[in-house]
Amino acid sequence: MNNLTNQIKASLLSYYKFKIGAKLVATEVATNHGTADVLVLTKSMKVYEIEIKISISDLKNELKKNDKNTEYRKWKYNYPSPNKYYFCVPSSMLEYTVEFASKLNNKYGVIEYRPTKYYMNRFRIIKKASFLHILNDTGKYENAIIQRIDNDLCRRYSLLYPIK
Repeated sequence: MNNLTNQIKASLLSYYKFKIGAKLVATEVATNHGTADVLVLTKSMKVYEIEIKISISDLKNELKKNDKNTEYRKWKYNYPSPNKYYFCVPSSMLEYTVEFASKLNNKYGVIEYRPTKYYMNRFRIIKKASFLHILNDTGKYENAIIQRIDNDLCRRYSLLYPIK
């Protein structure tokens, strides 16, 4: 995975957890859109999925995601759907991404990533996402996020302190 993508992920996790005060944050959680780069469960129990894109070609790959496949994933695996969906992109991609997101789904939002010294100042919402739905799938998300955090913690400890 690209180093810039990882820097943005780490910054988003810190931003939403410590500045916004989210209840839970995690990476790589399965949703009906695919696998979320970052998933946020807010204190008001709303779920935000944030997809990080660092190039125009990466963004265009979103078009390859088929709506039928999304519906199949939701039905077959009972994946919940986030309340809001954002693209997070570097400043250089803003204009294209706002237009792209509006065409793909006018409810999608766009977050600008700026590589400043402090993570608190790295993000700016350029296009606010609208609610995709107001259903309450948060129980499913809460469990999925907790499992993901638990798996990450175990994996990181086993890398730091290998069992001999």
